[in-house]
Amino acid sequence: ADANKAYVRYCTSDAFAGDADASDRTYGWRFRGQAVVSSVLQEMARVHHLRFGDTLVFAGCSAGGRGAMFNLDYVPDMVPFGVRVIGLLDSALWVEVPSPLPQQTR
Repeated sequence: ADANKAYVRYCTSDAFAGDADASDRTYGWRFRGQAVVSSVLQEMARVHHLRFGDTLVFAGCSAGGRGAMFNLDYVPDMVPFGVRVIGLLDSALWVEVPSPLPQQTR
């Protein structure tokens, strides 16, 4: 069986979970981690012909594991219909910490 692997370096500072423009609320920072995940998956589907009946193992470790954990429920909507999605979370760091700005969270 053929297989492809993509390694996406951690580069978004939001555990691949953000979707926010720069604003006063974000202290001028832009967070687009979820868009990065979606774009990588779309590119894999296009270049490597990911299609109905294929299996995608969506994985991450440490902060990437946290990002994989956050995105796993959304991944089936980011890939072509009929692609089976399996998650592999290796050492996903999740620390339950209260927000320092509770009035600014959803």
